[in-house]
Amino acid sequence: MAKRVMGIIMMLLGLALILTPWYLFPVCGRGRYAPKDPGIYPRHKCANTLKAETVLGLLTISVGAISLVRPRRKILIGSSAALLILSGLVALFPLQITGLCKMATMPCRMGTLPALITLSILMAIIGVAGIIQGRGWK
Repeated sequence: MAKRVMGIIMMLLGLALILTPWYLFPVCGRGRYAPKDPGIYPRHKCANTLKAETVLGLLTISVGAISLVRPRRKILIGSSAALLILSGLVALFPLQITGLCKMATMPCRMGTLPALITLSILMAIIGVAGIIQGRGWK
């Protein structure tokens, strides 16, 4: 059971990554910031970040599921390395690739961005811990 804990943690991080821009700290135009008339609402960069983070969350859940189903040493090391790469992408999408709104008072800047950066750091820590744990197995 202890070997499967990393897979469960990875899957929970992926779920948190999906829920953050949709519900926990919604980007502009989603959740409590949704417009009353969506037809006249302009598309923001945050919508692209929302889609990208959802895909990255699904990938993180997939990596965790592989590690959960097959708790082998090489699979744990590989899935932890994949989690490290995904953690970098989680931070890069809102900061550089797709971007967010330019105004500092927008909900995506005040809530979503710090939450995604925190999740990225947690994913990197879990990835490094998984590599260390995998290398310690016989």
